[in-house]
Amino acid sequence: MPVQSTIPAKPIVLKWAREQSRYSIREAAALLSISAGTLAAIERGDPELTPPVFRKMLAVYQQVESVLLLPEPPDTPTIPHDYRTPGSAPTTISRETLSVIRDARRVQDYLSELAREEPEVIPLPRLPQANLADDPAELAKGERYRLSVSTGKQASWEPREAFEQWRGVVQAFGVTALLKKMPWEDCRGLSLWNDDLLPVIVVNSDDSVSARNFTLFHEYAHLLLRKAGICITEPSQTLRGQVERWCNTFSANFLVPSSDLSEAVRLMFPRVGRSDWTLNNVRRLAGKFRVSPYVMARRLKELKLSDFYDANISELRNLDRKAKKKRPDGQKPVRIRPEVQRLSEVGTGLAFVVLDAWRGAVIDAGDAADILQLRPDQLADFQERARATRNRRSA
Repeated sequence: MPVQSTIPAKPIVLKWAREQSRYSIREAAALLSISAGTLAAIERGDPELTPPVFRKMLAVYQQVESVLLLPEPPDTPTIPHDYRTPGSAPTTISRETLSVIRDARRVQDYLSELAREEPEVIPLPRLPQANLADDPAELAKGERYRLSVSTGKQASWEPREAFEQWRGVVQAFGVTALLKKMPWEDCRGLSLWNDDLLPVIVVNSDDSVSARNFTLFHEYAHLLLRKAGICITEPSQTLRGQVERWCNTFSANFLVPSSDLSEAVRLMFPRVGRSDWTLNNVRRLAGKFRVSPYVMARRLKELKLSDFYDANISELRNLDRKAKKKRPDGQKPVRIRPEVQRLSEVGTGLAFVVLDAWRGAVIDAGDAADILQLRPDQLADFQERARATRNRRSA
């Protein structure tokens, strides 16, 4: 950003950004380290906005510079359909999840425009359309064949790399997958579908490493149904619950095909009876398929191979959540560098789509930075990090 004494942001846009973030003037002012009166005056156009306050607004409102510098507020993004189960999920969407939805919409808009203008830069979606009358297990078998990933290849991936591998697979078929932090009780994942835009999936980074793969393909199933929305993956008996059950069945069968699971049990646990399964047994089998113990226990129950799921459902559910690291008293959280955080969120596949478009002068540094939610001067570090990550994975 050029050195200047004031920022030419429109007061109406600044007010819109604050309201989109669900902050009152008093709440936002406290986060911006200014008085409520000063913020109210800024939103009226007097006094003018200074660079330090503007930079704080970008972080507090979770917006990119180009949006806050628009001449008027943009259209407010619609909220995806809510498939969360009544009674076990909040009735409102948290501020953090709303911010993630805005970011996902912004990425979707940028990539869709890029695909329209330069179709060779990013693959267009190739997704069959399904409906609830289709057998999700059979469809999962067909999709695994279409995506051309065997269970042997799946088992060869490092457990911590499996999600990134699956993310690359779906991206090759035109589906963008983001990994973003949201309140876990609020939302496990969400999907965005619009006939005119590229489909986007968001997986909660608070999912455990092994649970992310199930959430990814649960949301992928929503795209196949053309019923995108916000999910916690625990179905009820409503129509919304019917959709969630269908998506759960698809994801579980896609990641853990019945024939492969039966064969694995025969080879690995030939003398383990239905009532003899332990958490350690379930963990070992889950590791082979790169899924969580919760998913594996459900699949074993579905195939009538184990009773472990029903007796241990609460513990299994808790294992789907990433364990929080404990810090010594008084120790501050480790600050993650922006390029590291963004690469984790978008993945190396999408990173190089954007970087290649930038290097090829298809988009400029400002657009590349906006897509990646970085500053233009951070692109070089991001590119270096992405290259190092790709080289490590291919070594």
